[in-house]
Amino acid sequence: MTLLVLGIGAIGGEIARLAKCIGMNVAGVNRSGKDAAGADRIYSISHLSKILPEADFVVSVLPITVETSILQP
Repeated sequence: MTLLVLGIGAIGGEIARLAKCIGMNVAGVNRSGKDAAGADRIYSISHLSKILPEADFVVSVLPITVETSILQP
């Protein structure tokens, strides 16, 4: 099973760590795509449409910002 963590910061990293403890593969998404603790692989948000179909589960711990909101004014 593959878990996709959107927002792989401190909270997302802990979720990734716990998911790996139960044998899941973990992909993470952050703004930069730079390495983050806990995930097997990291992507920038611009690659989301490519990696989303590979995920069995998705956890979103994104902050509420203009970029992450689906309810644009």
